[in-house]
Amino acid sequence: MTQIIKNNQNVSFLYAGGESKDMIKKYQDYVRSESLDNKILFIGKQKDVLPILKGSDIFILTSIQEGMPNVLIEAMASKIPTVCTDVDGVSEIIIDGENGLIVDANDVASMVKKITSLLKENKKYEFISTNAFRTANEKFNMEAMIDSYENLIRDNLAN
Repeated sequence: MTQIIKNNQNVSFLYAGGESKDMIKKYQDYVRSESLDNKILFIGKQKDVLPILKGSDIFILTSIQEGMPNVLIEAMASKIPTVCTDVDGVSEIIIDGENGLIVDANDVASMVKKITSLLKENKKYEFISTNAFRTANEKFNMEAMIDSYENLIRDNLAN
């Protein structure tokens, strides 16, 4: 992320998450050592992410392990383009290049490249934002979820 900040002076990062305190301290120490503490803010685990998402331009999910990431769906429903690591759950939601961007876990160079592409390419940003919003509203709204559960129950009862 330091490379992105150094190449884009008006970019800053907000880090929300439930990492261990030791890991957060390591991240904070690194950020301080690079003199980027005015560009990267650590806010810890959050119960309500919607106010944070509303003030965000890009959502980045760098998990190395994940279930069904609800926060990803919330970001998409907020019409925010996403860049995510390819972990369980993400590929069930994101189609790379269509409604979000996916990189291999721990592939920092690809992560930087894809984030930068969203910062620099307005058409790509709008295309992915629009498709993300559409996906979240079509596949993950309450009605779609209820229909999905009803179909699952029906299929199980039929067998």
